[in-house]
This record gives sequence, structure tokens and C-alpha cells, in this order.
Amino acid sequence: MPVPGDVTDPAWVRQVVGTVVETLGGLDVLVNNAGVGLRAPVARLSPDDLHRVLAVNLLGPLHCTQEVLPYFRRQGEGLVINISSLAGVLPVPFLGGYSASKHALVALFRCLRAELRADGVRVMLVHPGSVDTDFRRHALGLPYPERRRSSRVGADRVAEVVARAAEAGREEVFTAWSDRALLTVARVVPRLAERVLLRRYGPDPAEDR
Repeated sequence: MPVPGDVTDPAWVRQVVGTVVETLGGLDVLVNNAGVGLRAPVARLSPDDLHRVLAVNLLGPLHCTQEVLPYFRRQGEGLVINISSLAGVLPVPFLGGYSASKHALVALFRCLRAELRADGVRVMLVHPGSVDTDFRRHALGLPYPERRRSSRVGADRVAEVVARAAEAGREEVFTAWSDRALLTVARVVPRLAERVLLRRYGPDPAEDR
């Protein structure tokens, strides 16, 4: 039952959640997947772009989650799935604004997870790396570099990983072994991980720094 709208608008979120419950008879799972990319060096980060990214990537999931929680709490169960990003657990150069929005999302929903344990409501965070979608093409700021990424995973694969993790009751999910490995490297040898990420997302030779 597709319903177009804007997750940054609390009134729309309230209306669509009410419509879903009335039409389908209940609500069991919320997937916060709406997101906007932003690529720019922090020194030239547009405040307007950052406001937009925070509104969609952070406040959007908050609006949706706050609206469904009364239903979940009444029935004593429910699952909130947040599609975060590898950039939500790693500082990614040239994605500072986007990374900040996802770091905030991770912190907010880890806190919520602890707050909801007694209510039977689960919170899962998913940290995909690079996914093969049109996400980059619609991002704000500078164009993403066109570099070959053999590790880019398909959206169907991400969906499969998320579904299996939800059934298994997992709380933190990575969609590729290489992403988890990079996080481990960042904790042990942070400058090495920084060089890897700069190769992925750093400036093209033609870009004016």
C-alpha cells in the first residue's frame, strides 16, 4: 500500500501510521529507510544541506518511531529497524555531514533500545557500506567519485541480511564482512582505515579543494 509523503513532516507521519493501522489492522515492524546523502569537505559544508540531511536522516526516523511506539507498547512487542550506514560507526572523510547524521542516529536508537527493553520492543541498527542503488546520484553536495567498487552489495542482498537478522533477534547488523573488517582496522590502526576511506570518497583530481 504505497503512500507518498515526507518523513520530516510529523503531521504526515501521524496520518500515514493511522491509515496503516486502520487498513491493515495492526503494526508489527517499522523500517526507517528514508535517507539523503551529502558529500562535501567539512570546511565547505553547506548549513542548508546539513539541515536537510539531519531532517531526513535523524528527525524522520524519530518522528516515525515516536508515532508507532504507542501501538508497540500496547501489544507488548514490535520491531524498529533503522537503516544506518557504515558512516554511522566510522568517521568518513568528505562525508562529514552525512556521517554526523548517521552517528547521531546510531546514538539515539541505541539509547532507545535500552529504554524499551522492559516493553518487549526491539530496536535493530543496520550498517550497510556501499549499496548498489541510485542513492549517490540523488545526494546533495559534490558528486560522489566514480570509482570501481567490487564490494558494492545489491539492495536485494541487504534486504535478505536484514530479514534474517530480524528473525534471529540481532541488534547490530553489517551487510558485508569487509565493512566489519574495516571497522576493526579503524579501531586498531585508525590512520590505515582513514587512508582506505579517502581512496573511496576523497576528492577526484579535477575537484577544487
